[in-house]
Amino acid sequence: MIASQATLSTLLGMFDPADARTWPSDTVVLRGGVGGVQELRETVQRDGSWSVRCRPFVPLRFLAGSVRNGHIRWAALSLVLALGATVVPTDQEGDPPYHCELAGLTPEQFDSILGWPEPNPVAASDRWRSR
Repeated sequence: MIASQATLSTLLGMFDPADARTWPSDTVVLRGGVGGVQELRETVQRDGSWSVRCRPFVPLRFLAGSVRNGHIRWAALSLVLALGATVVPTDQEGDPPYHCELAGLTPEQFDSILGWPEPNPVAASDRWRSR
């Protein structure tokens, strides 16, 4: 049986797929790489935001498969938003799956809530590659 859109929205708690502020608090925000404060500073100075992977109800392993990096760092969306950040899904052609832009934090704030770098659990041959 297929649930109606109204039933599905009720079950999922009324969230807007385009507005991360409505997503579950335990949604994972994942950044590829091992970079610390200096790398985060250089990236935000160059790009104005950070590239992250994030979507409600998407497990860490799926997010990790959408980055090329051999290591990942991640935090709960609730921590990111509590510090005043914005997380905006991009879904533009050529973007990796689950791509978002994160802005509104200092490099020090972002670094402080990201976990320690850990090996990407997805084999390099199975990770996303640009076309």
